[in-house]
Amino acid sequence: MRKNNLKDLFEGRVLTENNCYNFFDWFCKDSSLKQRAENLVPKIKFLVKELNLDLEKYTSFFKNNCPLCGSLYETFWIELIENEDVFLCVVPTTGYYGVENKTSIFLKRNDEVEEIEFKNWSTFKKELKENSELKEKIENYIK
Repeated sequence: MRKNNLKDLFEGRVLTENNCYNFFDWFCKDSSLKQRAENLVPKIKFLVKELNLDLEKYTSFFKNNCPLCGSLYETFWIELIENEDVFLCVVPTTGYYGVENKTSIFLKRNDEVEEIEFKNWSTFKKELKENSELKEKIENYIK
């Protein structure tokens, strides 16, 4: 079975009720999945543009998280279709008490995982645009 790619996501073929709006796990009401997914897509588009990712080679999927000490929040993955051991996991805004709004990215290639934290999503976007070392580090993991 063919995996949906980023082109499918951006053209709306993935964000359907039958596909649970691309969520594989959630704790929120089913009726809120569509809006939560629509809030994630611009963040994925930003990363695709900044990292110059091939829309046909990558897929993405979402998870709604429920921490024991905090509020619901979303994560999304960008993964190479041909190699599931290579991915970027993004937490745009964490819901854990004490670190609310923190942004984290997790880079994985095979058994190696690295977390990079940022004050918030705006800080991450600025860093990615202005910091060539950060951009190169992420690209080296996921390409």
